[in-house]
Amino acid sequence: MEWASEHYLEQVDSAQLALLYIQASQQSCIALQLAAQRIRRNVRSSDTVLLLDTDCIVVLSHVTVDGAQVVARRVYALLADVEFELQILCDNAALALLQSLLTILRTVSCIFFPMSLLVVTTVFR
Repeated sequence: MEWASEHYLEQVDSAQLALLYIQASQQSCIALQLAAQRIRRNVRSSDTVLLLDTDCIVVLSHVTVDGAQVVARRVYALLADVEFELQILCDNAALALLQSLLTILRTVSCIFFPMSLLVVTTVFR
């Protein structure tokens, strides 16, 4: 996983990167898991959906700010049953958060699902 994450980061151009950062309440954790599956079905196959406890991150590559806002509106509608906050991060801010996430991914186990839905669970040591 470490190599794949670092390799992925090397391929990302920060000028064309946007993240949708969704933070759900603890009570909405299960609803967020279901919503992440809906989100995965409604974004491009080149996009990635990361699910980490009560956070969901949609990685949009090769997208403009306007394009990210369009996707955010679609995603917002898919989160009707989730209590959440949604932020759009673009360019260098998106890259900085992605780098922080990769640091976290080095300390947790990852379960891959088809179509780039990544569920992250903590490893207890």
